Amino acid sequence: MQETKVNLKVYLCGIKTKRYSAINTQAELETLWRSAFPGVQIPEIDFTKQTVLAAFLGEKPSGGYEVTITGVKTEADKAVVSVTEKQPPAGAAAAAVMTQPFHIITVDKITTPVIFQ
Repeated sequence: MQETKVNLKVYLCGIKTKRYSAINTQAELETLWRSAFPGVQIPEIDFTKQTVLAAFLGEKPSGGYEVTITGVKTEADKAVVSVTEKQPPAGAAAAAVMTQPFHIITVDKITTPVIFQ
């Protein structure tokens, strides 16, 4: 398992559709960041040493939804990123507000194809 260096997990952003991303360039990060967080400064990432992994759950009708990147397993020909999605239990009280849960982390540079599961 790789060590997580940056860990950003919030429930509101500009990404309205479900998406998983492995980002290895500043240009890719800038495109994603401007969509997700308009007007918020783009973080400095050393892409020679790090990869950004992002999981966006898309727009949900209430609170209680969550997405978490739980691990990265590096294999010879790929990196497997484990993602856990949660939703509120049926009948549970949840905030009646639209949310867009996401989780963004940085990990050691990944140079192989990335599979999210």
